[in-house]
Amino acid sequence: RGSDLVCLPELCITGHGGHESMIADAQPVPDGSACRTLTDLAAELDIHISAGIAELEGPCVYNCQFVVGPGGFMGKQRKIHLSRDEYYYFRHGTDMPVIELPFVKAGTIICYDNSFPEIARCLALKGAELLLAPHAARTQKAWPRNAVVRRKIVAQQKEIAKVTHRSRAIDNACYVGFCNMADRKSTRLNSSHTSI
Repeated sequence: RGSDLVCLPELCITGHGGHESMIADAQPVPDGSACRTLTDLAAELDIHISAGIAELEGPCVYNCQFVVGPGGFMGKQRKIHLSRDEYYYFRHGTDMPVIELPFVKAGTIICYDNSFPEIARCLALKGAELLLAPHAARTQKAWPRNAVVRRKIVAQQKEIAKVTHRSRAIDNACYVGFCNMADRKSTRLNSSHTSI
């Protein structure tokens, strides 16, 4: 349909369940099968793709968002501030790269990292014109049975996300591309129906 860039949610490839299953299928980036598959797809579709994965590097696992394009692997961001259900499974990242796509300079701020304005500011000062904001934000574990209460919770979460990401855009005079998982619980992209 003419898109130049597709941003997929945080940990969309390996899943984000808040327990050790998040790292069970960790892979190297860019040499793992998932990154290679998406690189091939990006070349086939002449598009750029940002996707989240549990990245394996030596004995360490990182919550990672990588970018590939028609020409191959372009870069990655490792989540810096780990949320309480990630702390025991992932090591935090330290770098904040800006990736130069043919049409925009992009930085990535993964989920909880968006709660800290300094990361967006650092990326903007490094030249980022677009901040990709992939999330796997989930609702509470005890999902209310009452539909009215559920809709209220979803509306509150949407409003918080709007305010947060609008603030990052306004504060830094740049665009923010926000995406999140579609369900109340994160699911794996490579389920039994899809293989990456």
